[in-house]
Amino acid sequence: MNYNDTKIGMKVDYHAVIGGPVTKRNCTIESDPWQISHGEWVILLIELPKAVSLNAISETEPIRNKEEVYDQDIKPLMSQLIDICIENKIPMVAEYHIPIDSHPGLCVSTAVVEHIEYVPEHILAILCVQQMNRLGLYKHTDE
Repeated sequence: MNYNDTKIGMKVDYHAVIGGPVTKRNCTIESDPWQISHGEWVILLIELPKAVSLNAISETEPIRNKEEVYDQDIKPLMSQLIDICIENKIPMVAEYHIPIDSHPGLCVSTAVVEHIEYVPEHILAILCVQQMNRLGLYKHTDE
């Protein structure tokens, strides 16, 4: 991150290994950046006890909801899997529970069973449960 892009109170993610995965999300910048003796720029974050390199922070990206994760990351992969299963006549079923605030029961279901000579019973059972759930006939309990 560039020192001109930082502001006190700004939210950033901290990476203990520069360029690595986020170690601590949503940290708050506590100071203006300053340059230390060997030329590196550092900054204070409220959540950490010492100054960190500007190279170790990045702007906090908004947290995606499960529907966005499905649409952006899973759906393209599922399209590839479905194509492979259809091409090779491999039966499959997948169900993703991706609740959002406005629709807590949101699910995405996929099945490849058409034009396949043999579909295992467990896949047929899963499809039956999915259909019953859609019709409101099946309610899962934790008991």
